[in-house]
Amino acid sequence: MKGSRGTKGQMKKEALDSSFQEDEKFQKAYSDIMNRMFKDGMTPKDAMGVNSNVLESIYAQAYRLYNTGKYIEATHLFRILIMMNVTEPKYTLGLAACFHMLKEYKNAIQTYTMCSTIDPNTPIPYYHSSDCFIQMKDYLSAMLCLQLAIDKSENRPEFAKIKERATMSLESLKQQNLPSTPVTMEEEEI
Repeated sequence: MKGSRGTKGQMKKEALDSSFQEDEKFQKAYSDIMNRMFKDGMTPKDAMGVNSNVLESIYAQAYRLYNTGKYIEATHLFRILIMMNVTEPKYTLGLAACFHMLKEYKNAIQTYTMCSTIDPNTPIPYYHSSDCFIQMKDYLSAMLCLQLAIDKSENRPEFAKIKERATMSLESLKQQNLPSTPVTMEEEEI
């Protein structure tokens, strides 16, 4: 009996030692990643050594989930992608589109606004924000977003359809002369 206690005690001690060593390794790795991010200015993706192909695979899965109507599931992946690389506009646009489809219009507008900050030369977030404002009956804000979409489109061929649609939508809203209900953005959290 005494021999088995010694073995159990020895096993417990070895397990604790092993756990402590693993904890030290984790703390060192965590500290290294934080230093790379905050001292060296690396993105989390680069600080952790995550390959761009891995992010593209995650993005492809998020995109598939979005296209199959699994918007909540897609939001989780888009959030991970944004945490890994906040400078990639398509990740933020994907999250905004999920909120839009979930009819979480305020969250969608806030996230589309983030998109326009990341990529200030694209009309896409303004165009989609306008629909969110229309759904919330804030027609004045919708018209402002449509005008921004038109202005950002300039004469670039890749944005010709958006410019055309934004122009038609803006003219339609102006002709309808609808009363606008301004929206306050503080009510919802992302």
